[in-house]
Amino acid sequence: MTVSIYLIGSLRNPVVPTLANELRQDSLEVFDNWYSAGERADDAWRDYERARGHSYAEALGNHSAKHVYAFDSFHLNRCHAAVLVLPAGRSGHLEAGVAAGQGKPVFMLLDPDGEPERLDVMSQFLYRVCANLDALRTEIAGYPWPKLPDIPPLTATDAQWLAGLLEGEGSFCISNGVPRLVLQMTDRDVVQRAANLFKSRVWSHTPELPRKQVWSCGRAGLTAVEWMRILRPYLGTRRQGQIVATVQEWLAGRTRRTQDSQWWETVFRLRQES
Repeated sequence: MTVSIYLIGSLRNPVVPTLANELRQDSLEVFDNWYSAGERADDAWRDYERARGHSYAEALGNHSAKHVYAFDSFHLNRCHAAVLVLPAGRSGHLEAGVAAGQGKPVFMLLDPDGEPERLDVMSQFLYRVCANLDALRTEIAGYPWPKLPDIPPLTATDAQWLAGLLEGEGSFCISNGVPRLVLQMTDRDVVQRAANLFKSRVWSHTPELPRKQVWSCGRAGLTAVEWMRILRPYLGTRRQGQIVATVQEWLAGRTRRTQDSQWWETVFRLRQES
């Protein structure tokens, strides 16, 4: 089981990559790849858009902003928790709010220089405020994490491609009490590509002639549920409804690790939708 942490912070904060490496020593998967853009990334984007005469709203609608937003929001959705590293700007606090709104624990790490000059009562939306790295590590280690399956490395492009494929040719269901995600197609190369991402085997069905041979891949159990969580935002209303129904039925019939049910109910927002 590997817990994924989205590290939220400022591009100008040199502590970010060092902190990420420290947390990786605790067997955590830490996402801080956004930091590679460099400390002037936001300024360079602003200067480029202003040179083109674009307003704030127009800049947000341009290709570069859409690309960065898709990249960051995918990983914010994919991860199981977040750490907000102070000092951070408006963007960082928005991301922390999104993660907290998804029901994920968000840990605020205070500036190593000491307590902030101004206090913010809305920090209570977050799970914990940590004074230092040791306190942060203790809080993360002590959180009641559910049993989580390991999902192979995935890009936003991969997730969007899989979601589009499953929208038309996939199914989300319970079979013999086990949640399942299955893709079925007559194009073996496409199914094989999906199987490579799922780390799934490919199996075939040979129908009566003149029908074509059907190829399938997919995942079952807890791994299928985690894939549903990650892909759900890219799916349409009908498929999302199938996912909600599948997870609800799975949780209702679960007899082992029932203490994890609250986590899944929260991240799938089942209490709001039931």
